[in-house]
Amino acid sequence: MDPESKPQIDTPKEVGQLKRMVGVVHHRNFKAMVNVLGLFGLLFGIYSWLDGKKERKLTFYLSPTRTPIVQKGKLESLSVAFMGKPIDGDVSSAEVQIWNAGKEPIHKADILKPITLRIGSNQPIHQIGVFANRDVIGQSIGKGASEELLVDWNILEKGDAIRLQLIYSGDVTAPVTLNGVVVGQKTIAMVHYVSKEKSLRGRIAGFVQFVFIALGFILFIKFIDYISSLLTPRLKLLGKWSRVIIVALVFIPIGISGVLGIGFVGMIFDYFGTPTTPPFGF
Repeated sequence: MDPESKPQIDTPKEVGQLKRMVGVVHHRNFKAMVNVLGLFGLLFGIYSWLDGKKERKLTFYLSPTRTPIVQKGKLESLSVAFMGKPIDGDVSSAEVQIWNAGKEPIHKADILKPITLRIGSNQPIHQIGVFANRDVIGQSIGKGASEELLVDWNILEKGDAIRLQLIYSGDVTAPVTLNGVVVGQKTIAMVHYVSKEKSLRGRIAGFVQFVFIALGFILFIKFIDYISSLLTPRLKLLGKWSRVIIVALVFIPIGISGVLGIGFVGMIFDYFGTPTTPPFGF
């Protein structure tokens, strides 16, 4: 026999190293760590997929700070006119922002139903200031059949915004609404004012909840693994209940892990996805 073809025999040292490697792979702590990392990877993949999904998201923001220009109840002897036409009642100003918060551009052809802005029950709008954060938007503002405004543009890419400063007949509590339909979006999203202090508190609370959910999941896996190690040698002594215990040890962890996973995903979206800030600021 050729000496080079003789089978090689592992030394005791090599055998010991192999046993230690096998022992690490089969150790319950290593298995628990792999399970946790696998869940985190799955959830991060779901989050990345949702975050990368392209969609149109026409969004509307009404500034909570409105200015009363004329209050008839306080200035009875004052008369107000616009372009020679007398105005009865209060006169106020409001500021609104309209922008695309999605990743898919909104073209003029994507507007299925005209985008209209209305104040109260068609309160007259006397003056309109129009501003855009990019000159390629090609915005245009017109008057509809009633006192509503028709808002149009050539293109709104992600973050492109139109700001309107309005002077209208009515008080500072008159509702301001934006209606219309674009491709892939049935209703226009509405953003409400969130103070910096409240936003910071919300993010801290979301992070704390995320930490507790993650720790709870890890401790839960460790607990199930510990119970399994205690019961496995005794399953033969439990008789007919052994199958029930095995099923419980398999499906109960899966159910609770699913609930914790949903909560974990919710914490991710709460922490990274809120609040939405208007392009021109609150």
